[in-house]
Amino acid sequence: MKNLKYIIIFFTALVLNSCDDYLDIEPKGQVILTNIDEYNGVFNDVNFLHADYYMNSLLIVTDEYWPFNDNDIINNADPVTTANFLWDESVDRVSNKETDLFYEHAYARIARYNIIIEEVMDAEGDEVEKKEVFAKAQILRAFNHFLLINTYATSYDASTAASDRGIIVVKTFDLEQELVQSTVQDAYDFILADINAALPVLATVTDSPMHPNKAFAYALLAKVQLFMKDFPAALDAANESLSYNDFIFDMVDWHNQGSPSFPVPRNPAVEFDATENLYYSGGKWGRPSGIIGQTAIDWFGTGDIRLDDFYASPWWLPAPEFKLWFARDYMYNVVGIKSSEVLLMKAECMARNGNFTGAMVIVNALRIKRIMPADYVDLTASDSTEAVNIIVEERARELLGSPNRLWDMRRLNTEAEFERTYTKVFNGQTYTLNPGSHLLIMPFAKTATNKNPSLEQNTN
Repeated sequence: MKNLKYIIIFFTALVLNSCDDYLDIEPKGQVILTNIDEYNGVFNDVNFLHADYYMNSLLIVTDEYWPFNDNDIINNADPVTTANFLWDESVDRVSNKETDLFYEHAYARIARYNIIIEEVMDAEGDEVEKKEVFAKAQILRAFNHFLLINTYATSYDASTAASDRGIIVVKTFDLEQELVQSTVQDAYDFILADINAALPVLATVTDSPMHPNKAFAYALLAKVQLFMKDFPAALDAANESLSYNDFIFDMVDWHNQGSPSFPVPRNPAVEFDATENLYYSGGKWGRPSGIIGQTAIDWFGTGDIRLDDFYASPWWLPAPEFKLWFARDYMYNVVGIKSSEVLLMKAECMARNGNFTGAMVIVNALRIKRIMPADYVDLTASDSTEAVNIIVEERARELLGSPNRLWDMRRLNTEAEFERTYTKVFNGQTYTLNPGSHLLIMPFAKTATNKNPSLEQNTN
């Protein structure tokens, strides 16, 4: 497949499944790409980015997400969902997990980006533009591998990463290649190599947050290094990202204006005025999603706009256990990266490097734009450990409705200083999740393991 003359872009069903059947394809529409503008337009495919449709079944294992219907859990409608939600380690999730759309669509995106990487330099058009599109595909290939390694493999540990089983790293679009499971270290090395190769080529400014630029690339680099616990390097990368975009949306001012409209329209490809979004991925609109439970509600104090203006308990949802995310006719950046997250990554790295006082200044600079003045109080920390814990709590509030809670629970439970036992109350009973539980690693579905004999489970 090295001499493809065109790319067929599938809008709904480009799915990577196997080493024998590399792609299961059910094309519902196709576009033959010949010039650089057409290749660049691939990044505008909103439908391909809707990762939030597939995240709920994964995120329900956190202390944030909640089932839409209690009876689904009480009646064990889906054994995997019930085991994840009730933190039941005795359930064999592997035998009960048939498919996983988040996994499949992540690899579908990787397949798309691999085709672009292999074909775009032969397209018609300006050489500089072709190299930039190549770099966009490269950074997004890294991003999707990062999503996968932090969902389906153990958290990065420098002492064991070279032997810990990881994921399948797909470096080329080749229907006949043998796909082999990487180690965690191999996956991170490939991710870092892609990021570092793309960074010098990416533009400073792009048409929309669906097109990655340097601010996003440095943010992703900071996130990867944070998860690898290379805090000095992560701090440098976060600062680089913020040098390109440090905008923080002022929710207080927006609320005081009567919350007229949130700056994320229905169609980000047409008009996208969400300056906080360094890269947009995974929003939806027109209907509510992301049910949170009382545990998550309790994270917020009085006057926090992130809860008060975006969540409500409608009459048809059981209360007071639930509040429900309302789409409010805008598209929420579920999986991508925002400048507010970079600010919190910077703060965490500062705290871990000993500057906990400076870290709290950063945190409060964000919080003052999220909490009504009558209720706002600066947060303080007496040492680095307390500062990191405060920052993690702030991440939970700021990044509500995203996979970051799952990833934070995983990475922090690898450190004795920060590991904790999580609790939730459901149907009058308290459930607990112990540090290091295998439940925080998602199992590969049967559709993946049946067609990839080399793919071994990282959990059960």
